[in-house]
Amino acid sequence: HVGGSKWKLPDGSVVTADGAPIAGKKHQLMLRPEAVGLAVAGSAFQGEGVESLKGRIREVSYLGAYSEYMIEAAGSLVRVHAGTDMDPGSEVMLAFRSSDARVVVL
Repeated sequence: HVGGSKWKLPDGSVVTADGAPIAGKKHQLMLRPEAVGLAVAGSAFQGEGVESLKGRIREVSYLGAYSEYMIEAAGSLVRVHAGTDMDPGSEVMLAFRSSDARVVVL
């Protein structure tokens, strides 16, 4: 925890998310898979309250109307549901609204 609503991720990135820190406890950033936007690396996400992270696709599962991606980003794995068609190994940008992010105690 950095202070206020700022949280440091395992790779050192800092994002804004709701959640109250509890001293001595581990915390995890939670996002709904459908709340995360996915675009090719180098894309710029803009807007107030929009957070973005660089990542690399590790796995893809095609599930009909969308694909489920497991993406290595910020020192962790992030599950994303998106209608885009991308291959494992692709470098990507993830984006989410800080209002969609929650920090929970493990």
